[in-house]
Amino acid sequence: TVTGEGTVTTSGAASLTANRFYIGLYGTGTLSVADGGTITASGVDRKIYLGNFGGSTGTLTMSGASTTLTAHELNVAWTGNGSMTVSNGATATLEQDVTLGKNGYTTGELTITGTGSSVTSDRLYVGEIGTGTLNVLDGASYVLTGTSKMYVGNTFGSTGTVNVDGAGSSISAVQLAVGWNGEATMTLSNGGATTITGDVFIGEYGPSTGTLTVTGAGSSLTAVRIYVGNSGAGYLNVLNGGTVATTGTSKVFFGYTSAGAGHGTVSGAGSTLSSGEINVGWNDDGTLTVSNGGAVRSTGTMTVGYASGGIGSLTVTSGGTVTV
Repeated sequence: TVTGEGTVTTSGAASLTANRFYIGLYGTGTLSVADGGTITASGVDRKIYLGNFGGSTGTLTMSGASTTLTAHELNVAWTGNGSMTVSNGATATLEQDVTLGKNGYTTGELTITGTGSSVTSDRLYVGEIGTGTLNVLDGASYVLTGTSKMYVGNTFGSTGTVNVDGAGSSISAVQLAVGWNGEATMTLSNGGATTITGDVFIGEYGPSTGTLTVTGAGSSLTAVRIYVGNSGAGYLNVLNGGTVATTGTSKVFFGYTSAGAGHGTVSGAGSTLSSGEINVGWNDDGTLTVSNGGAVRSTGTMTVGYASGGIGSLTVTSGGTVTV
């Protein structure tokens, strides 16, 4: 029933196997697995749903080394609400997608915390149509393989939030979009790191808004190319000793297309943005402010206002440096 409540708790080498798991089908469901327990979705469908129907709530907690989850797909907040915690060395492996906030009016949250705690999947949607939050904390990791694409704020009306906090906390993927079509915020702090072997898009399609902040010593973002404000509005903030660097093709664009606006701030001692090529106002509005000991370094060229529609503004104040 809609008002039904169910709780399952396991400890030790307990094993749960089914074709599909519904935690909070219509009512409130809670599953806790600890100390080496396993969850396996097997067979044809191999899916796990937390908060499946409207009005439902699903909660999944995994804790302890050797505690594992294996499935084809994980949905945290399908048409209800859901939350999941992976801690103290537990691991979850998904063959395909992880979705947080699948449909409108849903809220899904995934927290991965502690050294050795990890989630692996092919794709990740943080706020696909609804609201999604991903926290990677205290040495935990999220690894995307295969398609290896991560979307934060995927569609119009969605909201996505990502926090990567603490030394050793990391996300790795081929492609990252912060504000694909929706609203998105991503923060790397206190030594948190994200490594992208392809491109980063911040504010990809209109009317999206994406904000990516890298703050604190040891916090870092690495990618091949970074587009800040492609067709949407994008903001890249490098603060308090954080670093952002590009490799390979090694380009950064602020305001890439005629429909986009991109803004960058590099501020604070040790804060660094470095790339082979930096373009401020490529085809639309682009701004970059460097201040308070922040540094911007280009090993190739820096362009301010590239095309006929490009409006670029570079401001260097209060001990900021730009090196080309």
